[in-house]
Amino acid sequence: MSGTKAEVLIVDRQTDSLMDLFDLVCAEGFDTTGVSSESEALSCVLRRKPDILIDYHRPPVGGDLQLLERTRQLSPHTRIILLAGSPPGLAGPGGSSKSGEVEWIPGPVLTSQLLEALDRAVQERPAQ
Repeated sequence: MSGTKAEVLIVDRQTDSLMDLFDLVCAEGFDTTGVSSESEALSCVLRRKPDILIDYHRPPVGGDLQLLERTRQLSPHTRIILLAGSPPGLAGPGGSSKSGEVEWIPGPVLTSQLLEALDRAVQERPAQ
């Protein structure tokens, strides 16, 4: 990871996997916040402007991609990592993909894939 500690917001509507993601990201040295709802996530994005947002998107529970769109509006520098099946307009099946500020990783997500995506997000974030 980069020498500068990045702030990461994790959004996962399932508590068990939220805790697993939180522990993994914290262990890598990131300043990490975990929330379990879109409203909590938007509040954090507005207040904290995280460097990276990880959204474990689980349609239909996860709904559409409004959280990603609102995050882009409220905090344009925030890099987004979407852990999910293939969302419309981002990528097809078969591997990670980037579209604008969103990196999509299809499930099931391997730890190595997430850590590589976090490293890329840190490298690509704007100088502060």
